[in-house]
Amino acid sequence: MSAGMWLPKTIRGQFALFALSLALPLIALIGYGLYDRARDEFAAAEDEARLLAESHANNMAEYVSSLRATLEALARRPLVRAMDAARCDPRLADLVELYPRAASLIVVDIDGAILCSSNPLPRDRVVRVVDTALLAEMRADPRFRVSKPVRNRFDGRWIVSAVQPVTAENGALLGTVAMATDLWRWRPFPPPDALPAGAIITVVTSEGTIIARSVDGEKWISRKIWDEHLLKVMIEGKEAVVRARGADDVDRVFGVSAVAGLPWYVLAGLPAESVFAPARERLVG
Repeated sequence: MSAGMWLPKTIRGQFALFALSLALPLIALIGYGLYDRARDEFAAAEDEARLLAESHANNMAEYVSSLRATLEALARRPLVRAMDAARCDPRLADLVELYPRAASLIVVDIDGAILCSSNPLPRDRVVRVVDTALLAEMRADPRFRVSKPVRNRFDGRWIVSAVQPVTAENGALLGTVAMATDLWRWRPFPPPDALPAGAIITVVTSEGTIIARSVDGEKWISRKIWDEHLLKVMIEGKEAVVRARGADDVDRVFGVSAVAGLPWYVLAGLPAESVFAPARERLVG
C-alpha cells in the first residue's frame, strides 16, 4: 500500500482539497490565456476583413474618379456640346480605347436618344438609353452619377455607366456623356492567391444589387444581397464587421465599407471556419 493509504480519510480529503485549491487557479489562468488568445485572433480577423473592404472601396473610388475626370473634359468639347448626330466627336473611339474594361462611350440628348457612340449605331432607328430613371434624375439635378446595372443595348451584356451632364455656356442642360463599364470584363480584384484563403470580395449597390464579385463574378451580376442584416447595414449607411451567411451559404465574417462619393459598398468576406476553428480546437483539445 502507498503511504497515502495509511492516512486517515479526513487528512487525505484535506490533501485533495489542498491540491485542488492549487490547481484551480492554474486551470483558470490557462483557460483565460486561451480565451484571451482566441479573442485577439477574432479581433485580428475582423480587422483583416475591415481593411480588405476599405482598400477595395478605395480602389473603386479611384477608378470611378478617373472616369469622371475623363467625362468632365469630354463634356466641354464643342462637338459634344453640339448634340448633333451628324457631327460626332471623333475622339470618342480613341478615348474608349484608354479604358480596356469600357463597353462604350456615348453622347445622349436631353430626351434620352443616343446621338453618338464609340460603337456603330443602327441607321434605321433611334436608340435610347435604358436607364430612364437616371435620365429623369439628371434632368432634375444635373451632376455626375453612376447608373444601376443594366443590359447594354448593343450586345446585351451587363454594364454600369458613369454619366456626366453636358451643359451650355449658360448652364442649361443639353444632354449627357456616359462611359459604360462592361461588368463581365471588369476585374477590380487581385488574383485569388493574393487574397487570404477563402476570401471573397463583392461590390454591391446601396440597394443590395451585386455588380462585381471576385469569385464567379458573371454568375452573380445583378443578383440581390442574400442576407437581410448585411442589407440593413448598407441601407443605414454604416461601415461595420458583420457575421452572416454568404451567397454560397458559407458562414463568413464580412467587412463592410462604403465607396466614397458613390452609392456602392464593398463586402470582404472571410470564412468563419478558418477564423474560429483554430481557437476552438485549442479550447476543446
